[in-house]
Amino acid sequence: MGGSPPASFRRRPGKEGIPAPPGPWGCQPLGLVLVGPKNRNQASDNSGGPSGPSAPANPPSQVDDADFRCEFPGCNRTFPTNRGRGVHHQRAHKDWFDARLQPAVDKVRWTAEETAMLARKEAELTVESNPRFINQELLQYFPQRTLEAIKGKRRNQEYRELVEEFVEEFRNPDVITIEDDEEDEEDQRDIFLDYLESLTRPQGREFQATRLHNIAMEARTSGKDATLQKIALYLREVFPAPPPRRERRRKKTPNPAPMRKREARRCEYGAAQSLWKRDRRHCITNILNEMGPVNQPPRETMEPYWTRMMTTDGRTSPPSDKVPIKEDIWTPITGNDIKRSRIPRASAPGPDGISARLYRSIPTTVIIRLFNLLLWCERLPEDLLLSRTIFLPKKTNASEPGDFRPITIPPVLVRGLHKILAKRLETALDIDPRQRAFRSMDGCADNTLLLDTLLRYHRKQYKSLYMASIDVSKAFDAVTHPTIESTLISLGVPPPMIRYLGQVYANSRTRIEGDGWTSKPVHPKRGVRQGDPLSPILFNAVTHRLLQRLPREVGARLGNIPINAAAYADDLLLFASTSMGLQQMIDTMTDYLAECGMTINVEKSMTVAIRAAPHLKKTAVDASLSFSCGGRQLPSLKRTNKWRYLGVVFTPEGRAQCRPAEVVAPLLGALTKAPLKPQQRLYALRTVVIPKLYHQLALGAVTIGTLNKTDRLVRGALRKWLALPHDTPNAYFHTSVRDGGLGIPAIRWTAPVQRRGRLLGVMKALGQQGLDRFIQDELNTCKKRLTDHGVLLGTPEMVAKRWAQQLYGSIDGAGLKDSAKTPHQHQWIADGSKFLTGKDFINCNRARIGALPTRSRTTRGRPQDRRCRGGCLAQETLNHVLQHCHRTHGQRIKRHDAVVKYIARNMPRSGYEVHQEPHYKTELGLRKPDLVAVLGQTAIIIDAQVVSEQTNLDDAHTRKVAYYNEPATIRAIKAEHGVRTVKVTSATLSWKGVWSPRSAEELRKLGFIRAGDAKVVATRVLIGNIAAFRTFNATTSVEHRAGIG
Repeated sequence: MGGSPPASFRRRPGKEGIPAPPGPWGCQPLGLVLVGPKNRNQASDNSGGPSGPSAPANPPSQVDDADFRCEFPGCNRTFPTNRGRGVHHQRAHKDWFDARLQPAVDKVRWTAEETAMLARKEAELTVESNPRFINQELLQYFPQRTLEAIKGKRRNQEYRELVEEFVEEFRNPDVITIEDDEEDEEDQRDIFLDYLESLTRPQGREFQATRLHNIAMEARTSGKDATLQKIALYLREVFPAPPPRRERRRKKTPNPAPMRKREARRCEYGAAQSLWKRDRRHCITNILNEMGPVNQPPRETMEPYWTRMMTTDGRTSPPSDKVPIKEDIWTPITGNDIKRSRIPRASAPGPDGISARLYRSIPTTVIIRLFNLLLWCERLPEDLLLSRTIFLPKKTNASEPGDFRPITIPPVLVRGLHKILAKRLETALDIDPRQRAFRSMDGCADNTLLLDTLLRYHRKQYKSLYMASIDVSKAFDAVTHPTIESTLISLGVPPPMIRYLGQVYANSRTRIEGDGWTSKPVHPKRGVRQGDPLSPILFNAVTHRLLQRLPREVGARLGNIPINAAAYADDLLLFASTSMGLQQMIDTMTDYLAECGMTINVEKSMTVAIRAAPHLKKTAVDASLSFSCGGRQLPSLKRTNKWRYLGVVFTPEGRAQCRPAEVVAPLLGALTKAPLKPQQRLYALRTVVIPKLYHQLALGAVTIGTLNKTDRLVRGALRKWLALPHDTPNAYFHTSVRDGGLGIPAIRWTAPVQRRGRLLGVMKALGQQGLDRFIQDELNTCKKRLTDHGVLLGTPEMVAKRWAQQLYGSIDGAGLKDSAKTPHQHQWIADGSKFLTGKDFINCNRARIGALPTRSRTTRGRPQDRRCRGGCLAQETLNHVLQHCHRTHGQRIKRHDAVVKYIARNMPRSGYEVHQEPHYKTELGLRKPDLVAVLGQTAIIIDAQVVSEQTNLDDAHTRKVAYYNEPATIRAIKAEHGVRTVKVTSATLSWKGVWSPRSAEELRKLGFIRAGDAKVVATRVLIGNIAAFRTFNATTSVEHRAGIG
C-alpha cells in the first residue's frame, strides 16, 4: 500500500448505481473511494444522500473492529483499520488481490511503444499499398483501440514525424555493395604457405618434426589433395589409433548370500576409498547423488532416438546479407595463438585416443605446421572427422532419451585448432551485446540483475510490464547447417573459413556411446557439436541475427532506456510495455527459429503480465492474459508462481528468497552417512558442497538470518564429525587453513563479498543501460552487510583476516597466531589424504584447538576444583598436562624423539653423515645435541624442542641456538669430526604443532625438510600430545609438588 493516503477505504458500487460484476473467488472488483479517518460512522455512502453530523449512523454491527474482516474466503482474520486489512489482502492473498484489482487496470493512454508500433504499421502500409481508408486498416491491427483514438493519434505532430522516419527507412534501406575479387582470395590462401616457408627447419626427431616440415615445403607443388593425404598418413604413423573398445558384457551372477551389516559397511568403505584414490570428484558426486538414480535407457531406445535426431535433414535457412569481409580471422596461426588456446590437462580424449597431456607435450613448431597446413587445405583428414558422443543427464531421475544432453567430443587436435579459431571469431565478430553467454563477461550476473531490476522497477513505479521467458527445444542439436553458413556470410566471415567449416560439418561422423555400448559411425546433418570449442560462438552468431530482427520500437523502459531482450545461450527473455508488443516479438522469434529449424518448447516457456493502475498506485499480475506461440498458448504465471532462471529463483515481484539451509542439510546428512574419513568429509564440504551455494547466494535474494542459519548447520556437522565440544570457537571453523583454522568458508560473509564483486563486475556493462542507480543501491546493501565495527570487509582477504584475529583473540586459539608465517605446516587439514587415520585426524584437531577434557576446560564458569589430578600444585590445563606434569614425562620424551627421527631420516638423501645424540665434553659441561650432520668440512647441530603455546617461538629458537653456539661446544665438535665450519639450528615447535618461522626456514634452506615435511612433523607432535593425554588419564599416581599451570 506504498504511497496511499492515511485514510480508510470502502468499496463503491459500479457505474450509474449498477453493482460491478463479481470477480474471481466470488469477490467484488476493487473500486475504492477515500473515507475520512476520523469517524467511520459518518462516512459518505457515495450515493448522493446526506452526509456530515446530520447523516444517520451505520448500524453498530458495521462499525466495530470485526467490520474489517478479511474478505478472502476461508480467512477469518480481523483488523482494527481498513488499511491493515488492505495490506493483509495484498501480502497474504496475492493472486486473489490481483484478480480483484483487474477491472481497475484499464489502460487507455497511448504508450511510447504502442505509438511507435502504430507509426511503423502506417509507414509499412503507406509504402506497400497506400490504402485510401488507412484508419480502418490500422484498426484491424489495433483492435483494442477505437477508430476515434487512432484518428486522434494520427493528428499528433510528433507522431507524423515518427511516421516519416519509418517511411524513409522502408524506402531507403542500408545497402552495402561488396566487390568480389578472386585474386585477393587467392592471395589469402597463399599466405599460409608463405608463412610456413619462412619458418626455420626444426631440430630434433621428436614427433617426426622434420617430416612434417618437408610436407609443408612440398605443399605448393603437391597440391591440396596430395598434401592432405600426406598429413593423414603422418598422423596415423605418429599417433597410432588405440585398440577398439570391447563392449562390456554384464555377467549374470546368482544372487549372493546376504551380507551382515558390518560386512556390507566394510565393502562400501573399501569401494569408496578406492574410488577416492582414483577420482575424488567422482567419489564425492556419487555420494551426494544430487541427480538421483540415473537409468540410461537401453541401446534399443537410445540409439534410434538420437540417430533420428542427428540425421534428420534440415535445409531451411534465413536469407543471408552481404557485409564487408573480416580478413584478419583467416590468417596463419602463430606460437602466441597456441599458447593462448591451451587445452586443459583434464580434457577428455577423442576417438583417436590422443590425450590432452600428450597434445600439450607436442612441440609448438609441430603444431604450427600441422594447423596451418590444415587451414590451407580447408579440410580435415578423415581420421580427424570422427568424434564420439556421450550423454550427460539434464535433470534428476533422468530415464528418457530426451533427458540427456549429447556431448560430442572431437579429437584433441581438432579441439586445439578450433579453440584458436573460436577466439578469433569472438574478437572479430560484433555479436549483439544482449547475448551474454560464452563471452568474456559475467553473463549470469548481468541477466539475472537485469531481470530483477525490471521486475522491481515496474512494480515500484507502477508501470506495466509484459515479459516472456522462451526455452528453445534442443537448440544446439536442431539448428540447421545452412543456417550456420548463411549466418557466417552475414557476419563477414572469410569464404575460406566458411568452406572449411562447411566441409567439417558435411563430412563429420560420430559414434554414439551409451552404457556399455558403442554405435556405428553416424553422419549428423544438423546441430552444432556440443564439446567443440567453435560451437558456442557459432550458436551465438545464430542468436545474434534473431536479436537483430526484434522490433526496436518494442520494449520495456528502465527510465529512458529501452530494453526488449536478454539472452543466455538458448534461454531468451523478451520484454515489452504492451501486450501487443510482446506478442509481436514472440511471433518474430517463432518465425526466425522456424527458418533455422528450431522450435520453442512451450511447456518450459512462460509469460508474466504485470498491469499497472497508476491512479491506485498498484500493479496486478494478470494471469488471464495469454500469449500464443505457433498456435499454442504459453503458460501465464500468477504473482505467487516461481520460476528458475539461470539457477536463481524468481517471482513476478523479483528475486525470491533462497534458502540455502534447505540445500545444505541433505548434503551434510549424505556426507555424515558416507563411508569417508573425517578429513575426506571436510574436503568434500570445502570443495563441493559449499561452492554449490555460491551462484545462488551471490545472485539470489537472501537474508542475514538465513546465512547465519546455514553456517550453524555446517558448524554442527563439523562438531559431530570431529568430536569437538560446543564451546569450540566459531573462528576455528572459518579461519583459513593457512592461519590455523579448518578453512570452511562462512556463508554469512562469503555470500555478500561474492555478490559485491559480481555487482562491481557488471557495473560497467549494465550501468550504461540505466541500471547504475539500482546497482549502487545493491552495493550499498552489501556494504552494510560487510561492515563490522565500522570497517568494510570488502574482499576475501579482509574477511580471512577478521576470522584469524578472532581465533587468536580466544583462549583456545591464541597459540596458533604464528601459523601463517610457515607455509604448508597445516596442509594436513585441507588435503583430504590418507596421510592420517580418521581417528588420528580427529584427535589432532582436538589437541590443536585445546578441546581435550581437562579440569580447567570442563569446569569453565563453575566454581569447582581445577587442580591437577596428578597432585601437582597447579591448575590442570592442557598446557600443564602436556608440558609439565610428571605423569606425561615419558610421553614427552617419545614426542621429542619422533620429531628427531623424522628429521634424521631425511638427512642422508642430502649426503650427510648423521650422528644421533652424540656426547661432547666441554669446559661448560656435557653437551648432547639431538643431531649432528657432517658433510665435508661442515658440521650442523640440530636440537629439537617442543615448547609451550605461550612461548615466543622465534625467541625459543634463538635461545636454543645460543646454547650450542658457544666457543667451547664449537671447538669440541671441530675436534671430534675434523671440520672447519659448524652451524647451529633447531627444530622448534609449539605443542599445538606450530613451527617457529625461523627454525622452519633454516631447516628448509639446509635441505633437511621440504614443503610436505612441515605438516608431517607437526602431526607427529599432535599425535604425541594425544598419547600423553591418554597416559595422564590412565595414570593414578599422585605426587604433591609444585608445577606450572
